[in-house]
This record gives sequence, structure tokens and C-alpha cells, in this order.
Amino acid sequence: GPTNAATSSPTGGAKIIQVGLDPVTFDFEDGSLEQFVTNGWMISETGEITGTNSVMNPQLEANQNADLSVTFETRHGGRFAYRIKSEVAIGDAVFVYLNEAAMISFQSPSPVIPLRTNVLAGKSTVTWIYDSKVAEIGTAYVDDVTILPNIEDGFETGNFSYLHWDANEGWGVDG
Repeated sequence: GPTNAATSSPTGGAKIIQVGLDPVTFDFEDGSLEQFVTNGWMISETGEITGTNSVMNPQLEANQNADLSVTFETRHGGRFAYRIKSEVAIGDAVFVYLNEAAMISFQSPSPVIPLRTNVLAGKSTVTWIYDSKVAEIGTAYVDDVTILPNIEDGFETGNFSYLHWDANEGWGVDG
């Protein structure tokens, strides 16, 4: 499960993670993919990026693909980050999409790469697709999936109740 658990609600088979004030991180150390739509992707203990577990695509026949996706909703947008390691076979590719728009692709092996992007307020879906042209050779690993929400500061209203610091300890609203 996630660190700093958010609530999730099912919608037509997809799970939507409701991101509150705290970052939500999936490091897969508990062996769970509960918040993801996996289509064959699984926990791996062999290609870990950090810790002992990561997520990897299934072994595919030639001309098959498999996707992994996570859907989340933020009130004020934020940042989405993850680490990826590509051990693709020649001819294979890994594609990463944000809301069906291509973000990046890997068509050759790569070391662990940390990637991040801004997301707008509302619902977002990130999808990783392993596209196999060569049977049962290539693998991609994903780890440390993090959603860092933007926080509306509340300075105009003086309402700091949602923050993790006390506005009554020497802090005030200048107005």
C-alpha cells in the first residue's frame, strides 16, 4: 500500500487515489499493487531500484504489450515522480503516458532514471506500456511512484488548520 495512505474509490474498474495534503508514495516493499491497474505487471525482487521490490512487466510474446496504470486526483495539482530502469530488447519499447499524452519512451536499455512531471488539478492517469517485438527478452522496472500535491496556502483567510505547523506560535496574518 501507499505511504501516507490516501483514499481510493473504484470507477469503472479503475481505482482513483484521492490525494490530500500529504505526499503519497508507492515503494512496493509490501508487495502490493492494489492501487494500480496491472494488466500482467507484477512485483519483482530481482530488478529492484531502491529497497527490495519494484514492479516489472510480464514476459511477453512477440508483438504483444502490457500496461500498468495509476489514476489519482489532486485538488490543486502537484508533481508526479517515479524511477524507471529499462532493460528493453532491441526492437522493444517502453512508453509512458500522462492522460493519454506521450511523456517519454525508452527504446534501448537505460540505467535507473528518476523522472517527474507537473500535473494539473483534477484527475490524472499515468500509464507505462511495455511493447514487445521480440519474445520473452526485455523488461522494464518501475519504483518509488510519488504524488506530491500542491497546497493552497490560505494566507488570505488566515486559515492554516490544514498545515502541519501552528499559526498561533508567533505566526500571524498581515492584513
